[in-house]
Amino acid sequence: MSGFTDKEHLATYAYNDAERLAAREAIYQFLQVDSVDLGTFPFRADSIVGVVSTFLDPTLRGAALDIGCGTGKYLPLLATQFEQVVAADLSAGMLSSVPDGPWEKTVADVEAMAFADDSFSVVLANHMLYHCPNIGSAVAELHRVLRSAVDGGVLIATTNSDGNMVESYELLAKAASAVLGQNVDPLVPSDSRFTLETGSVALKKSFESVTIHRTNGALIINNEAGLNILRAYFCSIDDEWAARYGIDWFVLEAALNVVFEQQMKTEGEIRISTSSGVLVAR
Repeated sequence: MSGFTDKEHLATYAYNDAERLAAREAIYQFLQVDSVDLGTFPFRADSIVGVVSTFLDPTLRGAALDIGCGTGKYLPLLATQFEQVVAADLSAGMLSSVPDGPWEKTVADVEAMAFADDSFSVVLANHMLYHCPNIGSAVAELHRVLRSAVDGGVLIATTNSDGNMVESYELLAKAASAVLGQNVDPLVPSDSRFTLETGSVALKKSFESVTIHRTNGALIINNEAGLNILRAYFCSIDDEWAARYGIDWFVLEAALNVVFEQQMKTEGEIRISTSSGVLVAR
């Protein structure tokens, strides 16, 4: 089983604490947004938390679940509206980075949650469903614990779109080709298991209504500080890259640094297109 979907690997290595997640998130300080498909309700949209908030009906009350909560960035938003907020993650180490607040913290596996049927008015499942070995089971569980659409229940799941950060895979393929001495194709992203496109199909098996809302832009790296953060981004996914190419990570990283430097020298910047968004299911 790939480390991308191996639950023990995810909980004890990839997300054993907040360090690797922070390295992946840091790259988005260089994001230039071209378009944002906002939701229905009048919340702020100056951050990813704000964008997600535009899909929350401000009249909705009851309980909210953030499954795969990571460091808990969405919890303060939920706590301003819902009487009960549950922060859940597969990794106990990741949960330890969630600050204390008016919310419960619990270790939970989205494929087999201990919550009762119809427990929550809203469930957030952000950038995590592509890690599930059985996405169908996870979707069925999310539907089970959510109140019905008639009662206002809504699932909000952020994820990437097909083609997100395609240039990063091309840069990686150049580095791998240099190491292996032959041209290799860019990898198919592991998160393609649950993108806006594939994820909407998976959700429709349990939910009557699924809408897609997209955010498009690009990461623009044009100085040494940005290049260092880009290096840290790639290093944070070292286990995935090395395993899929069958190359020792440190060898692959050295070749990747050469590719970065060549790109900066010839183009003056590294531009990586981004496409992600929100799936809203009822």
